[in-house]
Amino acid sequence: MRRRAMLFLAALAFVVLPPIANAKTEQSRETTREFQLEHPCPSTGKRYGACPGYVKDHVDPLCNGGPDAVANMQWQTIDDAKCERTMGAVDLPSEAKGCHRMICPECNGARMKGAL
Repeated sequence: MRRRAMLFLAALAFVVLPPIANAKTEQSRETTREFQLEHPCPSTGKRYGACPGYVKDHVDPLCNGGPDAVANMQWQTIDDAKCERTMGAVDLPSEAKGCHRMICPECNGARMKGAL
């Protein structure tokens, strides 16, 4: 009976874990377009096209399991995004880069992916 239960759990793990391992880490174009329609570009006020000086960012990163949804997105200045990438590259192991939140003192206190 115990062996049967172990086999069942092992089989269940093979069914459940692959979708978790393949979690989506790329934002969809449809979601970013919908975000900009609801939240116009801070620098131009346009609901479409380029937004000079800003990028679209996920508040809860996709690599941390955050949803690819308009409610999880924000405008972020390019300078803050550059600082975020730099801090993540320096402080984190390669498998965790960009998957945290921290305050970045070098970038005027911008919220950073890096610490809890």
